[in-house]
Amino acid sequence: MTFVPHLMPVDRGIVETIYVRAARLPSAATLRDLYEDAYAGERFVTVSEAPPELKDVVGTNGCRIFVTVHEQAQRLVVVAAIDNLMKGASGQTVQNLNCIARWRASTRRCSTCWPTR
Repeated sequence: MTFVPHLMPVDRGIVETIYVRAARLPSAATLRDLYEDAYAGERFVTVSEAPPELKDVVGTNGCRIFVTVHEQAQRLVVVAAIDNLMKGASGQTVQNLNCIARWRASTRRCSTCWPTR
């Protein structure tokens, strides 16, 4: 597996591409179905039909994921985007508190935690 974070001149957000060698390659549709099934019901994860852009996630606690197959390279390709200021340690802390207190994962306790767009 190769993990490639992309360096860009932005104030917030991370886009990374992950390349995975596979002995057998599924079709792109099968791979996408696997990811959609794995993340079904996950409020903060969206499997998208095209590579995500930072504008899709900035100001949210979400993660956008795109998966495909590169047949010539014999690799699975995963592209993900997050707002590292929201999905980073502070956002994780709020999610953990919500789990401990048995609140909904999306509960906000202060307006500065996850500002609305």
